[in-house]
This record gives sequence, structure tokens and C-alpha cells, in this order.
Amino acid sequence: MVNIANLNIPESWDEVSFGTYQLLTGVELGKEDTKVGELENSIKILATLLKTNIKVIEELSAKDFMAIQAKVQFLSKEIEHSYKVKWNFIPVNKLSMDKWMAYEKYKLNPEENLTKILALMQNEYTEAQIKEMAVTEVLRGFFILQKNSTKYMKRFQMCLHLKMIKWKLMDYWRTLKKKLRIG
Repeated sequence: MVNIANLNIPESWDEVSFGTYQLLTGVELGKEDTKVGELENSIKILATLLKTNIKVIEELSAKDFMAIQAKVQFLSKEIEHSYKVKWNFIPVNKLSMDKWMAYEKYKLNPEENLTKILALMQNEYTEAQIKEMAVTEVLRGFFILQKNSTKYMKRFQMCLHLKMIKWKLMDYWRTLKKKLRIG
């Protein structure tokens, strides 16, 4: 982080907490709903990113404002994953029924419930701790969890499919045995 005008300025996504990222996405989505100008939106984004109020940003000199904007150019770049946090997820088939139900409920709106999903699916970090992690780590964790869940669901579906085939074959065999006894 760099300090400009007594404000700590992050220089990469690694320095932005996931909680701040969620607030930033809220500001961006709010921009589409209203007739906010580009400058007003930039001020809101900077205030959210720097965890300060809009008045502080509005009172910055033009030189400081431009210097800060130059440092936060990473906001327009893709978020890359980092590998500092080790995620140890509970296998989906090992979840208790109440955790499974909560997981299914949270999956209906994953953007809002991402930290809840991650906290539920592992035992090392609380939701509050996850919100303070770098956005790069949290998104990586979510993608790992999504990949693991997809693998489990595919195996589960295959297992059900094989059971159906077995039941159909057993039913066919019973029917065949009956026909052979009658005929």
C-alpha cells in the first residue's frame, strides 16, 4: 500500500479485502440504476476502496486525486488468484443435513452468500475472517469449491444412473424368469 494525502492506497487486488470488493461491486451495480456521472461514480468507488467517506475524497487536491487514480488502475484488470491460503474443504458427502440445506440455500444467490458458503464448507476460517482475506484468495477458494462440488455431483449422478441400470436389469430378469416358467 502507498500513502497519499494520509490515505492508504492499495496497489493490487491482493491488498483489497473481499468485504471491500463486495462493497465495490455494490457501488458498480448502483451506478447502472441511477444517473450518476463518471466523476461522482469514481469518487464513490475511491471512498469505498479507501474505506473513507465521500467528503474526504471530494476535498482532495486534483493532484492527489489523479495520483490515487493512477495507483488504482488495477481495478480495471482481471483478478488473478494467489495461493497464500490453503483451503481444506469438507467433502460434500460428509456434510451434515443442516449444513447441506444451508449450502443449497446459499447457492441460490452465490454472489451475496460467497463468504457464508466458504465458511460453511470448511472449518478453519469464519465468515468475518474470510471477508478480511484478499479478494484474490477468496475467489480462488470459491473456484476450488465449485470444482470439487461439480466433481462430486457428477460422481453422484453416475452412481444413480448405474443403480437405475441395475434395477432395470433386475426387473427385466424377473420378468424373463416369469415368462420362462409360464411358457
